[in-house]
Amino acid sequence: MRAEHDSYHAKEGPERTKIRDRVNTLKTTPVGRKHFPEESHRDSLEEGKLLSGEGRWMANIEVQGRAWLSDKYPNGYTERGQRTHVDQTNEKMRNAAAYGADMREFDTKLPAWNRQRQKRGL
Repeated sequence: MRAEHDSYHAKEGPERTKIRDRVNTLKTTPVGRKHFPEESHRDSLEEGKLLSGEGRWMANIEVQGRAWLSDKYPNGYTERGQRTHVDQTNEKMRNAAAYGADMREFDTKLPAWNRQRQKRGL
């Protein structure tokens, strides 16, 4: 059981928080008629879309791992007074949904950036 636990937790790490922080930073990229559509803004929006997809993928992998552990060891954490696998699975599912929402936000900002670019004749 210890080897399974260690291999599962090896998938989690600082990469996940780095992705979340970077996506949150990129979500503030100015887009709209009051902002000049610079090339760097498009690059930021595309990077945000890619990172959101990667974060969603990582969260879904973690959900699969947690669901497997939940089926195999249903009382694995309850003996120690920690949250159950089901609680942690639900949290990771919410994270995946949040990344999906971020991806849709970037999907709407990219065409808006392109429209502003065309309106200004660039």
